[in-house]
Amino acid sequence: MTRRTEFRAVRPRPAGRALRAASADPRHPPWRPSAFGLSGSRWRKPSKSSAASGGGWTARRRSRAWALRLTRRWPFISAALKYLDKFAAVFHRTLVGTSDYSTKGELIDRLVMAMEDRRITHITYRSLRATEPTTYDIYPLGMIHHRGSLYLVGWVPRRERVQHWKIDRIEDVEVTPLQFQRPEDFDLHQHLAKSFGIFHGEGDVQVKVRFSPATARCVQEGRWHGSQKLTREKDGSLLAEFRLSTTEEVKRWVLSFGKEAEVLEPERLRMQILHEAQTVASFYGRASVPQQQRSRKKGIRQGMTWLASIAHSRCSQETIHSPGNGRSTSF
Repeated sequence: MTRRTEFRAVRPRPAGRALRAASADPRHPPWRPSAFGLSGSRWRKPSKSSAASGGGWTARRRSRAWALRLTRRWPFISAALKYLDKFAAVFHRTLVGTSDYSTKGELIDRLVMAMEDRRITHITYRSLRATEPTTYDIYPLGMIHHRGSLYLVGWVPRRERVQHWKIDRIEDVEVTPLQFQRPEDFDLHQHLAKSFGIFHGEGDVQVKVRFSPATARCVQEGRWHGSQKLTREKDGSLLAEFRLSTTEEVKRWVLSFGKEAEVLEPERLRMQILHEAQTVASFYGRASVPQQQRSRKKGIRQGMTWLASIAHSRCSQETIHSPGNGRSTSF
């Protein structure tokens, strides 16, 4: 009954009948790989020899084969996909700031296979400020999708800690035949429970931010963190409270609201934002005077300097040069 309801919106109607017929077939339960023509041995992980040589079924090939067998087994799925394709013209996904992984398909495939098979992996990574890449021996534990980019999460035995790497900056991946034991107490969601994005820390910081009435509703409409507590004040402003492990990303978030947000706690974060605001103000302070006014003021200063030098020369009887005509004048 539930499955029929989920597919009721898909047209044409014969699709629903095909689904019910396939679901009612006791020989091929729809949740088993054999229902799609995939035997257990072909769908499972590759052998040690094929994994070591880089062969076997990569994640992309598995997905492609699965989709192909789905459409052959249940023709209505092909019709459903064509129906959904019609919506492509009326939906648009913005790509501002998103990463382009068109050239990193094989690299991501190897990372996914390493996570599935729990294989020790060597990655070559160049950080944002590094001039040369560094090689890490890691235990890949998971991936994070954050603001249009992918991040790898892994355990570094040499440093005995969990680290994050942006996929864009990974230059090479080598999956070894050696397996690692995944930590039983590691949970990816708990690992990021106190992060305001991708940065992970060991601290415990109470953050309080007051938003002006003009932007209070905008903040209240979103879900920013699992610990968030949003309180509407009598004057229309909004008090937002968070419990975080680090303040690096929440600082950028607050700065994105400009004058509409004020940090109340902690004091260290207030000082950091004050420093950022003063630095930005200094940029615009130098450029606040229009070009014509700057040229006029510069000419006035040059003229005053020339007059002062003339006055000084009258006392010293020295020869000076006019900045305007280049002629020498003796007094």
